[in-house]
Amino acid sequence: MHRRGFMLALMSGLAACQPLPPPESATLIRGPGFQPDPTDQAILLVYDVFALGHDMSGNAARMAEAVADMEFLVTDFGTMRWNDAPGTTASQLLLARRELRGTLGVAQNAPVQTVINAFLDASVALKAGQQDVAVRALSAPIFTQPAGAILARLAAMPPMPQVAGGAYAAWNARFRVFDFDCRFDC
Repeated sequence: MHRRGFMLALMSGLAACQPLPPPESATLIRGPGFQPDPTDQAILLVYDVFALGHDMSGNAARMAEAVADMEFLVTDFGTMRWNDAPGTTASQLLLARRELRGTLGVAQNAPVQTVINAFLDASVALKAGQQDVAVRALSAPIFTQPAGAILARLAAMPPMPQVAGGAYAAWNARFRVFDFDCRFDC
């Protein structure tokens, strides 16, 4: 009797040990020509826009690009590449994405690559002066608000402390300055 109970418990435990689904991945391609490291480029833009607050209003194209970059960073910091990053970086970026998606009316369960593509397409269209193309890019089913409202929000983003914290965490994980103990003139 005890052996049967043990075997049932063991079998149910093994059934619960299903492999985890692969982490979501994303790519960030800005266009033809030389492509610097997309992570470094994304970190610098996200840090500049969200942590330092540069171009927070009136530049919807730059903001749309920064939103796409933040989405990319969330997936990139979830990879093995960033195992040596400070422990809270990935979770801070997840909180940043949740706040950013809530502010812009993006469904929380939207696929990352779809969100990236929509905001990069909108950014390119806005830079080219093609408002109608930007509206189409932001009219996908992943959005919970009308495209016009999203464009207006991109042009006048409110302060977002979680997003600023995530941007700073990503910058710190990549570009942090190490404090070396200099015993001589350094």
